[in-house]
Amino acid sequence: MPDGTSLNIGGKKVKQGICTAMLRPQNLRIASDKKTSKNGNIHLSGIVEHREFLGSRIRYSVLVGKQTLLVDDIHEAKSKTMNIGDRLLLNVESDLVCFLYN
Repeated sequence: MPDGTSLNIGGKKVKQGICTAMLRPQNLRIASDKKTSKNGNIHLSGIVEHREFLGSRIRYSVLVGKQTLLVDDIHEAKSKTMNIGDRLLLNVESDLVCFLYN
């Protein structure tokens, strides 16, 4: 990421300036503290900046480093929603991320 955030992808570290990562908001998952994620996932920690209710989904804007990522989460009755300012952990399967190498 432009702010110097690096990702560990399959044991290889991808650093600033090497590539651009593209992913869809619906492929990011908000991790709960009680769940463990599968190997091969990318883990990003961030802070909720904004949320928008879209019927059966909630779209969050999450600040990760200095980049804002959009995250679509399923919205069901009585399900917990994140509040602005909440810290969270995001997971995405590495094979759902497209890399453009510079």
